[in-house]
Amino acid sequence: MNIRLSSPDCPSPRRIKVPGKCCDEWVCDPAPRHQSFLGPALAAYREEETYGFDPALTRANCLLQATEWSACSKTCGMGVSTRVTNDNHECRLEKQSRLCMVRPCGSHLEQSAKNGKKCVRSLQVPKPMKFEYSTCTSVRSYRPTFCGACTDGRCCAPHKTITLPVEFKCPSGQVTTQQMMFVKTCSCHRNCPGENDVFQRHRA
Repeated sequence: MNIRLSSPDCPSPRRIKVPGKCCDEWVCDPAPRHQSFLGPALAAYREEETYGFDPALTRANCLLQATEWSACSKTCGMGVSTRVTNDNHECRLEKQSRLCMVRPCGSHLEQSAKNGKKCVRSLQVPKPMKFEYSTCTSVRSYRPTFCGACTDGRCCAPHKTITLPVEFKCPSGQVTTQQMMFVKTCSCHRNCPGENDVFQRHRA
């Protein structure tokens, strides 16, 4: 018997009779909309950018889903961001976390908004830096992109990010790997949380 198995490019194959032809032909129906355990529709989720190809995305027995990453827990310095996903070998709903740094803390934030500019969307540190996590320091040095700051009441937040593994070396000599957010693009807007006045917090 001629049977066509479902695949990512043809999730619902079926055979139909074609007028004028002797044999049935396979047609591929679009994938049905699923009721998600994370929300009412798949449109609420987006595939996160990852470093390289992830073979898990081709799993046939698991409908991969993930909420968007939450905002970083700190407006400057090292914080934590979380999401809920089933992107694991057991296809189970779980909470994931990653380190995040929207911008470093320091007076150079005010320098970035000078020269008549009310808002600087993004900035890059002048020389490579190492990240600090608890008492551990990243093995490698990085020149990451950070979100800038505004003087007109707006706040700048990450718009597009990518998550990469970063190795940290601790005082005991142990090396640990942590997932960390890296900013690709930022956007400036007025939908700011009450504690997001970066300039005011540094002057306090």
